[in-house]
Amino acid sequence: MSIQIKAIHNQIDINLPNEPFKIWGQMIPSLENVKWDYTIKRFEQTSTQCFPNENYDYDDNAIYLGAYEGEKCIGLAILQKDMFKYLYLDDLKVNSAYRKHGIGSKLIAACMNEAKK
Repeated sequence: MSIQIKAIHNQIDINLPNEPFKIWGQMIPSLENVKWDYTIKRFEQTSTQCFPNENYDYDDNAIYLGAYEGEKCIGLAILQKDMFKYLYLDDLKVNSAYRKHGIGSKLIAACMNEAKK
């Protein structure tokens, strides 16, 4: 599987449909001695959830990154620009057929590169 992460410049690919995902636990953040940390609380039973589909309009105030297999967009990260030169990860999704292949991690790494610019 050859996946390429690149900027999205069209309306169709930024509206990648949401798909169900598993909820198997909860991440509990904590701040101790000026250092962020977290613990994971695993649930006894796994459930699934699916967010309603968004209807994004292509906007110059955001950065859209897509994960592509050939010409097919199979993952999406949307970064909102902030007036204080911060980026906010507004959305991150990977098509369910492509999960567990590190695509989300590749999108996060691309987001971090964008934040350093």
